[in-house]
Amino acid sequence: MNWFTRLFSGNATETAPKPKDNRHTGATPAEQYALSLTSAELQGIISGQRIPDPPQGYRQKVDVPKDVAQWAAPVVKTLESADSAANAGKLDLAFATYTSIITAGVRCGVAAMSASFCCFHQDKWDLALKYIKMAEEFDPVSTRIKENVKYIVDECAKRDVYETAKVTSQKNVESGQVRLVEKKQLPGQLIGKDTYEVYQADTVADATAFLNGRNIVEQQYYVIVETPEGIVGKDKGGVYKPSKNWRGDDWNRY
Repeated sequence: MNWFTRLFSGNATETAPKPKDNRHTGATPAEQYALSLTSAELQGIISGQRIPDPPQGYRQKVDVPKDVAQWAAPVVKTLESADSAANAGKLDLAFATYTSIITAGVRCGVAAMSASFCCFHQDKWDLALKYIKMAEEFDPVSTRIKENVKYIVDECAKRDVYETAKVTSQKNVESGQVRLVEKKQLPGQLIGKDTYEVYQADTVADATAFLNGRNIVEQQYYVIVETPEGIVGKDKGGVYKPSKNWRGDDWNRY
């Protein structure tokens, strides 16, 4: 299950405060009621799950699912279209589609959340934060949205730190503070082969600054920096403390 699909798997019975929305004074009663629902509740109507009781005086209760579902169907269809585009890697198209739902006036936390992920995965961090906050406003009590808000905010902060470290890392190589010795493959400690990039540096501080700027995404891939003070390494999981053994047998993470 990918991250876009997970966004659509929320609890259909989640509720949120229903702020007064003056943008839709020309909407029909069914549309006004639908606009007061959270995104999860709106999708719950389409799937036939239980929804909150309608507001007092809104015709008969049995009319609500039918009326609101009729209005909501195009919204859900648009969400599905955006989801398909996102899963196909067409993030620009997906973002535009999610945004069209929001700008049409639909209080949809899912659309705002998904738009923020499109921005995030295109390194548009400021825009991602904008939409993630919008998602939180649309659906303020959703645990799912709160968790994703924290994830986006934390990851944006990490990326800011990483970008700074990456520049420092490159400067260390260009200035000769960190020097490439060799790149080789050895039999893996578990399976297959381990790949090692081996460098040398004069101090652990230079080595650590260099490693902080390296983004390692592959499994069984290690960047090693040998220094007179010890050997520092990094893999997908992060930087290790100085060690005497660059094969990683006695590595401990910071």
